Amino acid sequence: MYQISECPLRLTASNFHSDARGRGREQCRFQTIGRKPLAGSPASASLVPLVRRSVDCNPEATKILFGKVFLSLLMVSPVSAYALGMGGVDSTSAWTYSGWACNPSAPGYQNEVQARRDDGVFLGRVIADRSSKTPVPATCASPHQFHGFQLDIERKPEWVDGKVHEVILYSIDHNGNSTPLRTFPANFSSVSDGVNPPRNIGDIVGRDLNYVSLGWAGHIGVWDGSSVIEVLDERGYNKVYKNSWENFKSRSKAWDTVHPKYPGHMIKTCWINDCDVNQSRFAGMKVSAQQAVVYRATQVYMIGADYTITAGFTTAEPVMKDYNDPRWRRKAIRGKYRCDTFVYDAFRASTDIDNAGIFPYREIYGMDHSWRSKVSSLYGFTTMLPSKVMEKIRNF
Repeated sequence: MYQISECPLRLTASNFHSDARGRGREQCRFQTIGRKPLAGSPASASLVPLVRRSVDCNPEATKILFGKVFLSLLMVSPVSAYALGMGGVDSTSAWTYSGWACNPSAPGYQNEVQARRDDGVFLGRVIADRSSKTPVPATCASPHQFHGFQLDIERKPEWVDGKVHEVILYSIDHNGNSTPLRTFPANFSSVSDGVNPPRNIGDIVGRDLNYVSLGWAGHIGVWDGSSVIEVLDERGYNKVYKNSWENFKSRSKAWDTVHPKYPGHMIKTCWINDCDVNQSRFAGMKVSAQQAVVYRATQVYMIGADYTITAGFTTAEPVMKDYNDPRWRRKAIRGKYRCDTFVYDAFRASTDIDNAGIFPYREIYGMDHSWRSKVSSLYGFTTMLPSKVMEKIRNF
């Protein structure tokens, strides 16, 4: 049974809470409001478990004023989170939600996370497949830490109604079952900041470099449809990050997004972090040039990379195996990039540039050599800057 409380403190089985001085006292009276259908879910998960709503709470304990918006934290009972899955939320705003989700009954499976509003509006979905900022607990029984998510909500004009809505996050498991992760009050009164946002996979986003007097140099990344894949000199073993559009543009002045004019040729290669040297055993198969840029950026994210301030870079390469010789195995090569060389590497994957000396080998179908020349022009050891790379791509 799911118990949703408007009290900001942890809900215990007895519905008792500790106040600011640590004294235990019952603060909420609950009223059952029954089962609610979850639109868009499969028939097997068409009912959200029984929900209880707080109807009589101590106002001092349940409402905290931040600016002009009352944030009443609605917490899901920890006991219920293990029914179909579990998860947590690290940060939220009306337009961005990040956290992690997993399912102990399917270790390693990466759940889908959906966001819905209390008026029935479906806000979006994302796969929890990124490195989680919060360590995934042992209860998940997962062999890896790639259960994190960042859901960036599109700012559709019809959704900006100036009201405070409850936004509910759901974790969808491998059987299509949905588990409410948490509910948040969010103010949908934000207005557009006038910046042209990313729309399509392979779009290039940019902003001022976040250093005094060096903003003109810029910082850029690749849009994968739900996140910005970018290289940052921040704490963490892997310097390739997936961040929301809201996170990206909040760090410094954002630039209008570039929507490259991609050609129509195809590329066949392995796009994951564990590949076979035999071309007939590629995992990932044939994709378009536009997809190749995103697939390559994601591959580098999975392999991992360090940061360098120079324009010289090390190409990240996946683990290579030989199906015909199980004894042979070459370890992955960790990359080294800054933001502009990372974007160049992603675009290079849509061409035959450096194809002979880098694993895995790429097969190119029907490429116009003018595209090769355009991508080649992005790189220059002594002249390269993020702002210049973005401007060249804008003129492709």
